[in-house]
Amino acid sequence: MKSFLLFSLAVLFQISCFGQNEKFDQIERYSETLEFIDMHSILYNRSLLDPNPEPTDQFLEFMRTVGIQDIEKCLNSEKAKVRALGLICLYQTDNQKLFLRAADFLTDSALCFKERLKSIPGATVGFGQQMTPEKVHHIASKDLYIADIASSMLQFYFNRAGYFYFEKDLNEFLEERKNLGYTAGFLALLTDKATGGISPFKPSRQPLVDALRNRVEQVENEVDRAIYKLYLSTEEHEIFSHHEKVAALKFLGKKRVSQILMWQPPTNDPDLKNIHKKDLSNFPYVRMCKWILQNAPVLFDKKDAAFFLERDAYERGISKASGTTLWFPYWHIAAARVDKAHASDYIKAGIVLFGDKHHYFERATLYAELWHLKGLKEADFILDWVFNSYVLNAQSKERIDEFISNLDQKQDLVLIKKIIADPRFADSMNVWYVIRLAWQINILRAAEIIPTQLTRNIHHPFGLDRVEWWRDRALTEFPAETKQMLEQTGILIDALKKVQ
Repeated sequence: MKSFLLFSLAVLFQISCFGQNEKFDQIERYSETLEFIDMHSILYNRSLLDPNPEPTDQFLEFMRTVGIQDIEKCLNSEKAKVRALGLICLYQTDNQKLFLRAADFLTDSALCFKERLKSIPGATVGFGQQMTPEKVHHIASKDLYIADIASSMLQFYFNRAGYFYFEKDLNEFLEERKNLGYTAGFLALLTDKATGGISPFKPSRQPLVDALRNRVEQVENEVDRAIYKLYLSTEEHEIFSHHEKVAALKFLGKKRVSQILMWQPPTNDPDLKNIHKKDLSNFPYVRMCKWILQNAPVLFDKKDAAFFLERDAYERGISKASGTTLWFPYWHIAAARVDKAHASDYIKAGIVLFGDKHHYFERATLYAELWHLKGLKEADFILDWVFNSYVLNAQSKERIDEFISNLDQKQDLVLIKKIIADPRFADSMNVWYVIRLAWQINILRAAEIIPTQLTRNIHHPFGLDRVEWWRDRALTEFPAETKQMLEQTGILIDALKKVQ
């Protein structure tokens, strides 16, 4: 019996070794056939779930299955291409501790592959396919060294953590994270891998997003977990739903959330606790704070309006000295949302503060918020701003198109109709803004109320968004085209006036 057990164990060991060697052997075969690697696609995991997988998809899928022993075997190989593929296997583990092993290869100057810089129309060579002399001329490329692969991986994480000065800050960066199983920046990297950074989001990538959600749910520290749910859901595709984020906000409570807003997040995560450093630029943190302020009534009330205005003044004071700034209109918006009785005062004060020529986006946001909070009471004030911004032969100081895009609620059709009904509409509205109003009506009605062809018929050599800047030149240099543009715009205006 004992001999049989020993024999069985020996067989199992051989099978295990065969499985491991099989993986390594497959990597060696890849190394012999691959010539080109697209690091951008690998970093974003972009083609993995596309229909009709190319060899790149099979390659990346296989790399996910390689165990750490085989990865180490690759990394210790004398063959440069095998080491390079070992690094890509390391990237595919999605393991932060293993990932940092890439730093050991930042000085590996061995040439491994080529990277395509530009595809020429007609080039059909896929990732991993052997190049023929006839096809090589279709593709511009550069030499890729092992150090390049390691650097690309680490810089991707480095930037997602809000850092910019790779050579200066790398050693400290690695030291702070060497024993950590997760950080906000690494989870942001995994978010990019899950979504592919693609807009609009591809439903085929949902399994990758679900896997990331499960990973966040397994974070043991409840405070970190709640912060990550907010931090990772600020992009176009939210990893966690609005309902889940509100639940996280309530769990954190007013004190912790106030700390986040004051650059003192209650966490030991180095990607977050270092957020106050002036040479960092962490946009997800900014977007997280924006979302918190937009949802301020969940935790705050009118007594907290003064806190928001104080923070606005503080952020305004440091905005030029800090890489990550929270000087934006959302402090005033938060104050207005928790103290609606004085909402107009808060919003109008914000409009004054963001009054210079560079802050037209902020003003557009504030005017839209004024409408959403006060409605018809402030309609005349808003309409005067819209029409008084119209100028010819000069660049407008306002972005009315941005304001229109912020009219994203069905009840906003009331204001859009008031704009169209105003006597100034036909003569004091840029062509581009007229088109944007037509689009917005269709969006809000979820139907083609204004025929698409009416907007497609309008065009001009100077571009519709700036033809008013050079109206006299347009009339002189392109008289026929300008006349046609104005005629077609008139037809669109007539159609808009008929909208019920």
